[in-house]
Amino acid sequence: VFDSLARQLDLRPIPGRRVIIHGVVNSEPAPLVDIETINVGDSTWVNPRVAHISGDHAGRGLDGILGVDFLRQYAVGFSRADRVVRLYPPELISERSYRGWNNIPLETDSVRQSKAVLYVMQLTIRNRRVKAVLDLGAGVNIMNWQAAEKLGVAKIKPSKGLIVSGANDSTPVTARVRAESMSTGSIKWRAEEFSVADLDIFSVLDLADEPAVILGAGLFTQRDFVIDFLRNRMLVSNNVDAR
Repeated sequence: VFDSLARQLDLRPIPGRRVIIHGVVNSEPAPLVDIETINVGDSTWVNPRVAHISGDHAGRGLDGILGVDFLRQYAVGFSRADRVVRLYPPELISERSYRGWNNIPLETDSVRQSKAVLYVMQLTIRNRRVKAVLDLGAGVNIMNWQAAEKLGVAKIKPSKGLIVSGANDSTPVTARVRAESMSTGSIKWRAEEFSVADLDIFSVLDLADEPAVILGAGLFTQRDFVIDFLRNRMLVSNNVDAR
């Protein structure tokens, strides 16, 4: 939860309980706060583990961030036609239910000195495989300098004042680049743009010395998709009008 909501609800920190929040820009400790339940649609989370994040860098207009520790209890489905997110019991997502959809394997990547887990897919840019961290909260696609320099992507002059905002801080975008073609599984994209910035998260994930990118969910929202955390995969429809 961000400052504005914490003040509004008079949320109190739990004595002696702090966690490290890894944002894309930097990492910093945050106190856990005392919340009895969180309701998301018809789902109730009892005694959730909730951190109070100072500032509003990622929270402009938002009250907080719903983390993977909650979402991975479910299979998370996005409907393009209805513009809704559905939380399914994981056992309902079978191979037969999504026959013919793109099956993108997800690898789990543990954050060092932390219990946090991120989900990574393999992306191909200019015939080179690159690690891509799936970030459901990212509003833009982000690339590190190693990727921008080694993949031969086209450079675009960044707009003045463009920044990348994370949970804890913000940092300027130092370049914009365009990947004329890229793919994961059998899904292909053309002329996708990336922001390039000096981000702490690449060092935290030990990806500072190799090409790596962060993919926002917006890359997939032209189609229906389901993130099946139980089976470490993402299912993406071939039909942009699928229901």
